[in-house]
Amino acid sequence: DLAFFGVPNKSSVRLVPCTSALVSLQEWPPFCLDMDQVEIVVFERALLNLRECDITFVKKDYSQMPVRITTIPSKSVDAIKLWLGERKVIWYTVSMNMNWQTVMKDLTSDLELFLENGGWEGWFGDDKASNEGSGCEDSDGDESDFRDEDEDEDDDDEDGDVESSAEAEEESSEYEADEEEEEGMDWDELEEQAERSDRKRDREQVEARAPPAKSSRAPPAKKPRRR
Repeated sequence: DLAFFGVPNKSSVRLVPCTSALVSLQEWPPFCLDMDQVEIVVFERALLNLRECDITFVKKDYSQMPVRITTIPSKSVDAIKLWLGERKVIWYTVSMNMNWQTVMKDLTSDLELFLENGGWEGWFGDDKASNEGSGCEDSDGDESDFRDEDEDEDDDDEDGDVESSAEAEEESSEYEADEEEEEGMDWDELEEQAERSDRKRDREQVEARAPPAKSSRAPPAKKPRRR
């Protein structure tokens, strides 16, 4: 099942890839995109670890605005790329949303320059692009290094979480021990304990305010006078 959910207009609908079209007919207005009119497909926000991404279909007629479908679950991306690969449609991935109104305006203002610069490959050449008929992205060493750095950061975060969890468990155990000790006493015992604490506190306050005690040592004996 290649169907996936996305927002072509204002609400999320179920989109079904067909042999030569992408359609959604369950809700109004219906959506139908003729894939024979599509030149390239761009997956936007697809390089980030997000649950959703956007897909833009750029038509062969550059005077028409590209068709963007937003809020597509990332778990559906692989199946969509496979479908595009079977149709031999080239797709690109970028890490941000494109301003297609500005892109198409610049493109149509000097089409010869656009073609001289490599066409769409000049726009997206630095990003990963699929080969015709391929539904898989190319991978290189840089991507592996990037993944390793992320894994190292995840390991550091896990170590910190373990230490924080151990401290939290220790504090929780101390609190539970005090709580169990109090739960073991009845009301009379608790009241008696409170009275003892009050008396002890009063006694300490009295002792703190009392003047220092005088020495009880007897005065020295007087020496007998000589005659």
